[in-house]
Amino acid sequence: KGVNMPTTVFGALCYSSKSEIKPETADKIAIQTGYPVVIKESFGSLGKGVYIARDKNELLLVMEQVKLKPHLFQSYCGAKPGTDIRVIVIGGKVIASMERHNDGDFRSNIAQGGVGKAIELPENYKKTALRCAEVLGLDYCGVDLLYGDNGEPVVCEVNSNAFFDGIEKVTGVNVAKAYVEHVIKTLSK
Repeated sequence: KGVNMPTTVFGALCYSSKSEIKPETADKIAIQTGYPVVIKESFGSLGKGVYIARDKNELLLVMEQVKLKPHLFQSYCGAKPGTDIRVIVIGGKVIASMERHNDGDFRSNIAQGGVGKAIELPENYKKTALRCAEVLGLDYCGVDLLYGDNGEPVVCEVNSNAFFDGIEKVTGVNVAKAYVEHVIKTLSK
């Protein structure tokens, strides 16, 4: 749909704790994603349920841990480790943006120790965030963008129910007010 994303492979869901994770399955994933590989549980927030595997042994351990939960695998974007940009989009407009960075973890989430700072969003990042909201039909969302190898935006994920407390504190933008105003304006039509 015109947005750059990491290579993503959907995890095979097991239905029994007795199901065996086969080493060749890890090999097939790594052929597509390379190492390190990021493993994400499909339902989570605040960076919980997101893991990194730097080799086959680590991947097999995480696969065993998540095998009964919906999950996916993504290639790791390491141009700026532990760093991303959170963009809040409301009603087809960028309302706030911040860069998050974590020196101690690959996850930049503030809840995982990341620190946010307000930024002037580059135009190509803005266009990517807006395109994500448009493609997904979202009036409100938080778009998490990574830095690609050439500085290009890479979509990490789009949160349809993004928390906004952290970005409000960092940017001073009243996201809740902007969202309520958008809802009222939309309902008034």
